[in-house]
Order: sequence, then structure tokens, then C-alpha cells
Amino acid sequence: MNLNMKKVCLVTNVLPSYRKDFIQRLIRSKDIDIKIYCQRELQGSKHNCIDEEVLNGSVQYIKHYTIGNNKLVFQFLPFYRMLTSFDYYVFTGNPRVVSSVILSTILFLLGKKTIVWGHVHTAGASKITEAVRLFWWKRFSSIFVYTECEKKKMLACRYKGRVISLNNGLDYEAISKAKIRNVIHYYDRYQSGGFVSCCRLLKKNKLDLFLDTFSKLVEKNKNLKWTIIGDGEEGENLRKKITDKKLTDNIVMLGAIYDEDAIAKVFLKAKYFIHPGAVGLSILHALSYNIPVITHDNSDEHMPEFCVLEDGVNCLLYGQLHGPYEVVEKALNMPRRLYYQMSRKCSYIPKNKYNTEVMANRFIESVM
Repeated sequence: MNLNMKKVCLVTNVLPSYRKDFIQRLIRSKDIDIKIYCQRELQGSKHNCIDEEVLNGSVQYIKHYTIGNNKLVFQFLPFYRMLTSFDYYVFTGNPRVVSSVILSTILFLLGKKTIVWGHVHTAGASKITEAVRLFWWKRFSSIFVYTECEKKKMLACRYKGRVISLNNGLDYEAISKAKIRNVIHYYDRYQSGGFVSCCRLLKKNKLDLFLDTFSKLVEKNKNLKWTIIGDGEEGENLRKKITDKKLTDNIVMLGAIYDEDAIAKVFLKAKYFIHPGAVGLSILHALSYNIPVITHDNSDEHMPEFCVLEDGVNCLLYGQLHGPYEVVEKALNMPRRLYYQMSRKCSYIPKNKYNTEVMANRFIESVM
């Protein structure tokens, strides 16, 4: 055992399966000894969580109390043991988790090395609550954010401390292996590929907004397909709208899928990734499969990961000047050479800049 290993405490809500590689890299690190305190599940959420056996005893599940479907959460943390056992403390920077607000603030006031971690801006968030949250964050000397753009935003808020962008991403290596295992050598994505969406079916993702555009496109091409991966509270409402518009032959809803090989079989047949709402981590999933993204251009209504998109390079954006139908029709008629040129560029960002390996390395380096 490395006697110079830093003992790190991470307090979060749950450990979703897409964080598996990131968490395992932290656990396996020879530079830090990490203990994670979290809940087994998040009330009202369908997150698929990491299997306990791969966590190697580094996680302690804690009891919690919630009010109003996670509008307020209190986690029952072993505060005294935490106070005397760690060199660094990392807390989810969401003020709705009242226990984290109280404990992180106490630890910081006691001179403990304490870091908060979260979104500088979240799509749809109240400006008032956002201002309150950032006021609280500025009490700390170090902050973890999700993207390089958020780091710039935080520094622009006259924050004088240390801001570390973890560069939120997925396990690119696992995705690459799934691509190889499931490649369809004879399949022509340009000629036969349709649209794909992959997200939780929530109001903020607004998949129904694409139905009118898709319906017009189907009038010109009866064989056009749109495959939707995901489940959620808006699922039934979306199915009804699809039926009402007589698009059941063109739109396939697969429900939630967590197995990467199953996802690969769908993504490898997609020409474009469609997301009319608040897009986030799912765009890095699409880009990893070399699928160009089509979404709106209002950055304030997106999650932080939107900043990895560059119009005309790895995505096509629509807005007031050029609406969704115009942009999507142009995308479908893009010359083969230009399409594959864009497709090849898509994987650069998730391969080199935004992935779980980069995340883990930046996390570990920040507490050394």
C-alpha cells in the first residue's frame, strides 16, 4: 500500500451504471484511497445502478429521507467518522441535498479540504435557485465542474478559487469494443440509416417536438425510420402522439436499454442522432459511434455537454434562422462525401477529451 495515498471521501446521490468505469478507476487508483457514501436508489428515478460486487467494498450505502420527490433530501451520514478519516471531501453540489450543504460547509469552516461538484448551469433551472447555489459554491476554495465551458463560466462569475473541469464522458473503450463486436460490414449508414434518440423520456427532452418534422419527412420517404431508446414518465404520452400521427410504422420505441452491445446494434444503423430538448451526456454516446447530432442552438436550454458540439463539424444546429425541417432535410440530402467526413470527425472529442479515463485522471490529480 502506498503510504502517501490520499484518503478521499465522495458523497453523492446514487452510482448510475454509466459511471462504472469512472468509479472503478478511482477505486483501483494507487494514488488515492476512496470511500463513497451514497443511496442505493433515487426516489422516482429509473437509474440503472452499478452492481455492488464490482465496487470492491469501497461504497457505503446510507439511509436518507426525501420530501416532495427529491425536492429536498437528507442523507444520514456518519459525520464524526468522516471528520477524522479523510484528507479530501467531495460533495455533490446540489443544495437540495440539505445534509451535503450542512456537512460540506462545516468541514470547510473547520479547515478541511472540501470540494463541491456539479453543473454551473442546468437547462430549465430557476435563475434564483441557480444564483443561490453559486453563492454557496463560492464559499469553497475548489470546485469540480462538468466541462471546459463551465469552467470558463465559473471564473467569469468572479470566483477566485480553483475550478477543475472533469470533462464528463462515457467509457469510450467499452463503446469501441462494442462497435467492433457488432459492426455490420455490408450496412450503408448513409443510404439506409435513419434517426436515433437515446434518453430518458422526460418533459425536458421534448422528443414530441420532432414529430411534426418527422411526419413531413415521411411524406417524402415512406421508409424513413426513427428509433427511440429510453423510458420515463412521458413514454405513454409520446406513444399516443405517434399513434395519432399514424407514424407507428416508422417510429420504433425500444424502451430502456443498458447493455452496450444492444445499444451498438441500434446506433450502428443510425445516420443522425436527434434531440430536440435539453441534450446532455447522450450526445457523447452518439459521437462515440460517429453519429452526427441534430439539435437546437439555444445553449441556455441544454445541459453542459452541449459545448462539445460544433455546428458543421460534428453536428447540425437549428434555430430561428433555419428551422428544424429545413436543417434536417438538408442533413438527409447531404452528399455522401461530406456526410462521412463529418461522421469521422465525431469520435475525436469522446475519444480524446471527454471520457471516463480523462475524468478519473483529473479527479485523482486534483487531490494529490
